[in-house]
Amino acid sequence: MIANVVTTLKGVLGSILVLASLWAGFLVPLAYATPGDIDDSFEYGSGFNSPVYDIVVQDDGKILVAGSFTEYQGESVNNLIRLHNDGRLDSDFDTGGGFNSNALIHSIAVQDDGKIIAAGIFNRYQGEVANSIIRLRSDGSRDETFAVGDGFNSGVGRVHTVALQEDGKIIAGGLFDQYQGESANNIIRLNTNGSRDETFEVGTGFNNTIRKVIIQEDGKIIAGGGFHSYQGESVNRIIRLHGNGNRDTSFQPGTGVESGFVFDIDLTLEGKIILGGPRSYQGTSVNGVVKINNDGSLDKSFHTGTGFNGTVNSLLVQEDGKVLVGGWYTEYQGESVNHIIRLNSDGSRDTTFTMGTGFDATVNIFAVYALAEEADGSIFVGGWFTEYQGQPANRIIRLKNNVEEEEDPSEYPIILVHGIMGGWNPQLFGVEGMTS
Repeated sequence: MIANVVTTLKGVLGSILVLASLWAGFLVPLAYATPGDIDDSFEYGSGFNSPVYDIVVQDDGKILVAGSFTEYQGESVNNLIRLHNDGRLDSDFDTGGGFNSNALIHSIAVQDDGKIIAAGIFNRYQGEVANSIIRLRSDGSRDETFAVGDGFNSGVGRVHTVALQEDGKIIAGGLFDQYQGESANNIIRLNTNGSRDETFEVGTGFNNTIRKVIIQEDGKIIAGGGFHSYQGESVNRIIRLHGNGNRDTSFQPGTGVESGFVFDIDLTLEGKIILGGPRSYQGTSVNGVVKINNDGSLDKSFHTGTGFNGTVNSLLVQEDGKVLVGGWYTEYQGESVNHIIRLNSDGSRDTTFTMGTGFDATVNIFAVYALAEEADGSIFVGGWFTEYQGQPANRIIRLKNNVEEEEDPSEYPIILVHGIMGGWNPQLFGVEGMTS
């Protein structure tokens, strides 16, 4: 019998990795995990049958997933489900008949009390009227204390994004012009009971869609999308508002985003702002992603070079300051990358994040649409894809991130043992010391 035997010896001399190639005396490489590898402990099986648009990891480690899907692992589910940390469906979260057919959930947010805000394009939940926004209890039942009435545009309005303030009020942005039958142009703030917050005065609002809203620690509201004006004043696709709805004039984006949409926004650890989607900003070519200072000026320390050759849809700033970027693209700075990459804080590619062949996506521009991070740093990715690194991955996957604790063979001295194992009588020919 021919065999390769690997033994790890640890003693006073340190960690020594012994590789015995008992046939030809050649070194057998050992595989070890790196950031970007598939996390096989998350077993998604056949996954989803349609796209995932948002993922939120709850404080208890369970995972909320939203989109336009109607199946998970072959079971009927409508647009919103909760998973255990290992990928199993959480049966304690029961949406019943769920949302109406052809519904789409764009955005979800979890309140401190565990209740869930879901928003998108829909007009029914469990057979009852629910126009584009709803609040659910942690078990999936509808929270009737959140009374939205006719909701947004009687169910034809599109809510792209929701964000929760510290006081529990809800900012909603999208493509709509009415809420509960009254004018509301693409942005609104709701009280905790679903009524309109009249203290948030946006006037004529935005002239076009909002794709993302985030709230800074100081309570100011950043909105990005495809708009060109706010309250009749010119503003190109990015703006910051005070808590009362007035424009924050300390944020001066100038000509703003001249081309491309703002699809996503995130904040860096030092409070700077990352935008996903723009092709140019303040007259400078940025090709998909840009970092701006707190005053709206371009952060020239963030260099993207030729940037992305396609669309950036999603961003995630990690605890170490690195930035995950997802979308529909196949190149960054002229190098091949398929729909996901991690950047260093200066815009350079993080080569420790090895995605290999990445995701497949040949048709739709939303290849990677959702990114979320667990407490241990593991990364959830959702979108339209069906493969990652050549392996089946139907619209969701979890990737490894913090793998420093795993042993890297290149860090240890190597002893190469030569011989033949024949039956139970191994024959040793020699031992060589090597360095990696």
